[in-house]
Amino acid sequence: MVPEEFINKTYDKLFKFLLDKNLVAIGLYRLPGASDNLFPYCYTNPDQRRTTITARDRVFVLGKEIPKDLILDINFKNSKGEGMKDMKKMKMDDEIDDKKKQ
Repeated sequence: MVPEEFINKTYDKLFKFLLDKNLVAIGLYRLPGASDNLFPYCYTNPDQRRTTITARDRVFVLGKEIPKDLILDINFKNSKGEGMKDMKKMKMDDEIDDKKKQ
């Protein structure tokens, strides 16, 4: 998913934000209804200033490490193999696990 603060903003804003996090955005996965599309499609190297991000977009990124606060995929599994239904709960669980390791 795309961070909520970038909905209705241009792709260049999202690109710069991710670049500051050492991530390179390489394209969008546009779900049906992202623009006037009836079917999902991959949009690689979107026009930076003409492409508006929607809530129906997902972003493809390259990076060595993706910060946990940017992983919003509901299919993502944490280290315990649990699905991510509630991002805040998972983040709290990970923080508790980190404290236990110390």
